[in-house]
Amino acid sequence: MRRYINALKNRPTHRRDRLFREFIFVILLAYFTALTIAAVQIFNVRDRNSQDQIVRIAENVQYNYQQLVQNTERFLHICRRWGATGDLDWNFPEILDERLIPFLDEISYIGSMMLSERDGVHYVLHQQHEQWASCTDLIDADLEACAPVNWAFKVGPAIRYYPWFSGIINSTDSAAVYWAAPDSLFFSPNIGITGSTRWFNPRTRQVCVASFGLKFENMYQALENGAGSPNTRLLVFTRTGRFYSLIDSMTAPKRDDALREVLRQHFSQLLGGDGFTEPFSFRIGTERWWSRFVPLSLNQQPVWMVVTTPENDFYQHFRERQRSLLLVLGLVFIFGPLLLIVLIRVYTRQLLQLENPLLHEIADVAALIQMGEGDQLEFKSTLRHNLKSGKPGREIEHTVMKTVAAFLNSSGGTLLVGVGDNGQVLGLEADQFVNSDKFMLHFKNMIVNYLGAEFSEFIRFDIRAVAGQQVFVVQCAPAQKPAFIKNNDEDEFFIRIGPSSRKLILRKALEYINSHFHEN
Repeated sequence: MRRYINALKNRPTHRRDRLFREFIFVILLAYFTALTIAAVQIFNVRDRNSQDQIVRIAENVQYNYQQLVQNTERFLHICRRWGATGDLDWNFPEILDERLIPFLDEISYIGSMMLSERDGVHYVLHQQHEQWASCTDLIDADLEACAPVNWAFKVGPAIRYYPWFSGIINSTDSAAVYWAAPDSLFFSPNIGITGSTRWFNPRTRQVCVASFGLKFENMYQALENGAGSPNTRLLVFTRTGRFYSLIDSMTAPKRDDALREVLRQHFSQLLGGDGFTEPFSFRIGTERWWSRFVPLSLNQQPVWMVVTTPENDFYQHFRERQRSLLLVLGLVFIFGPLLLIVLIRVYTRQLLQLENPLLHEIADVAALIQMGEGDQLEFKSTLRHNLKSGKPGREIEHTVMKTVAAFLNSSGGTLLVGVGDNGQVLGLEADQFVNSDKFMLHFKNMIVNYLGAEFSEFIRFDIRAVAGQQVFVVQCAPAQKPAFIKNNDEDEFFIRIGPSSRKLILRKALEYINSHFHEN
């Protein structure tokens, strides 16, 4: 039987415990969710960092390309002014060389220049092995005769069918610069884009065209300053699906073949859509690459340059941002548990106050005394001092604690110590404690010794001033499990019946416990 009583004493506080467990679950869930989010962010920041980096590189490449085009157009306009005044006479090639080569040396990405009319090419200036060489009067001639140029093509009136010539001839703006789509430069095997301008030649009475060929290999050297990585690859795509690498395929790594094929497939998928400006990634083997398409302005022709860089080249930028996230994650690991403990303690107090509505601040103790004793209010003259014997007695402590236990086992209540049965305020001097702290410490020990520390959460106590005296106010909330008084070797069970605390025999106590402390 005693084992059964002990089981009842240790019975769980179901409703409160359930709420408490739910709160702990929510807090832990929030804590680990924050950790998970932080961990995911560390991985996601790599993608975001890579996207930011490829966008930055693409913007730099696009800016450098625009500067490259503007510089070429500026030189073409200079040539047009010279030609219109007769200062570009191919009958004097030495003078042309002296005039043009210094300019071309300043613009490294121009690989060749040509002066032509409808009847054919009259002057060619071409760079080979970092040296400039020129040929003249190539009408209906085999350009192979111009050894430094080494172009094995026939040139004559058919020149009018080449885009870089026909485009500017047919242009309605005589002062414009026409850019031909990527193709072979003039008649050479070199790939690039060609810019042309025209003027009326006063000497031959024909329209003369000056064309500059921008070799892709040379353009890459001019654009790579904005690429940010020596491993960055630049390819040019046209709407027809043709693509050109800005790196000589003979010198490019073998992986570039796979790279070009992947980009070609991706370009085909995006063609006609609106996702060209969005960064995208792909893998070649175990290596991940990031790319972005950049539109090129070539007389409103649909041409794009794709900028692609291996993700490993972004690691330095990624590590800088990763360190910041790791610091935040470390702070969460360190201070998260501390914050969790604080929240649990704060919540526990609030939960107890929520579960125990009687544990509230009593505004007017004097008014409470005027109400007189009842089923939820009782007066005690002292906490431990026997006024009859004039000295402390355990029997006085027992009467106090049985009242507390009765309140806990019933509907709660308030005990006022320092108040006589008739409502007279007596104060706490009779208990002869050194100070108020000692008084309350003694009562706390009484709770532990008579009831058990687990019942402290249902009891609130304080010392209040009433009529110039001190009164000890003890508020008890209904406990969630039975409270037994330890009296020597006996466990006693009390409940409130009217204004008194009554001890129940074992059978009655079991019946009451089973009916009162039921699961919610």
